[in-house]
Amino acid sequence: MVAALFAAPSRPVARQTEPEYGPVSDLETMLADASRQLLAFAAKLLVLGSGRSPGPSSHLSQELLDLLAELVAFCDRHFQREEQVLREAGLRAFDRIWQAHTSAHAELMRGFSAAAGGVDAVPPTELAERVVGLIEAFWSEHHVEHDRLACDVLRRRLAPAARFA
Repeated sequence: MVAALFAAPSRPVARQTEPEYGPVSDLETMLADASRQLLAFAAKLLVLGSGRSPGPSSHLSQELLDLLAELVAFCDRHFQREEQVLREAGLRAFDRIWQAHTSAHAELMRGFSAAAGGVDAVPPTELAERVVGLIEAFWSEHHVEHDRLACDVLRRRLAPAARFA
């Protein structure tokens, strides 16, 4: 299921040329990149969690924590850039959409923190599966309910302005 959610072409996605929808195109490109990155993190987590990672098993929990820290840093950077693009494009004018969108980002980050806090209490396989489950649930729900909605709202909001430019 994870592979189906994150399936992306193996070649780089070409930037779409939609001058009147520049912020939307930028956002869509950013989201496509994020889906590829999240798929890569999920794959690495599953390999580590399976115990098939090279190196002694005593380092497995630390490897998982290191990968989780890398994932958190990636998501933090991505969410900051995404929210900046959305803010500059005017999504904050739609308060409920903005609040739901940014709250979903914060909820995922809290989920990662909770998973990292339990690293010593659960087997590495379970920790990896939990984090992959967080990624899967977040991306399958957030991308459809928030990211696609934000793109659609911005596309409609920016379209009239582009006609008069």
